[in-house]
Amino acid sequence: KHLHPGKAAFNGVLAADLARRGFTGARRILEGDRGFFAATSANPNPAAVSDGLGEQWKILENCYKLYSCCGHTHSAIDMALDFRQQQGWQPEEAVDSIADLQIETYAAGYEIVKEMNPSTPYQAKFSLAYCVAAGLLEGWVGLEQFSSERFAATGVVDEPTAALLRRTHVTVAPDLTANYPAEWGTRLTFILNSGHTQILAAAFPRGNPENPVATTALEDKFRTLVVPRYGDDVAAQALDAVRVLETYADMREASGQWTVRR
Repeated sequence: KHLHPGKAAFNGVLAADLARRGFTGARRILEGDRGFFAATSANPNPAAVSDGLGEQWKILENCYKLYSCCGHTHSAIDMALDFRQQQGWQPEEAVDSIADLQIETYAAGYEIVKEMNPSTPYQAKFSLAYCVAAGLLEGWVGLEQFSSERFAATGVVDEPTAALLRRTHVTVAPDLTANYPAEWGTRLTFILNSGHTQILAAAFPRGNPENPVATTALEDKFRTLVVPRYGDDVAAQALDAVRVLETYADMREASGQWTVRR
């Protein structure tokens, strides 16, 4: 999961480089008798590939993941962050405030993110309960919340997180299951020590086409990923170049605006 998006980009660059050097391959790799369509569908419709070509832009239908974990956790994280801000909680204050937390989701998502006691960063990325707890306690769910260092010492989460996980219950909701995949719904029920109960629900996570985010949110995510490794200057230069990418005749002009240490 960590590798394949980068590997896809690598394959694209490799294909372009091979083509430039005169490397050739099958001309009918998609629609041929043994091509991709025949390999993946019993009744392929090659004409569908060009439907809306030049009129519909699929990149505008992309889902942007704002958090460094499984997409099935994201709508719950959205609500956890919103509720934390609404309550004005400081770090770890949620532990003292929440008596019980019910998280309801759809069956397909539950099977992937039902881990309740993650002991590795990878397990944590697929733990709905942990992701929500991290958002409530720390106010963000990024790379830091899934760092190797966090789990390396003992293989268990810290005590504030563990305490909140013990009060968290993740279940499958029939209504949310019935609406999936048309909706990726999640429902949170907070029962506070004050006696107050708050129910929050969302049909789509932020970053989906149905629940879009501003460009600034994507730029903020970019900075959280790039700045710790390459610094503020490289991040700013890269963003400046991307904003006017269509003005470059040669991509080397864009990437040449900054230097990256290895």
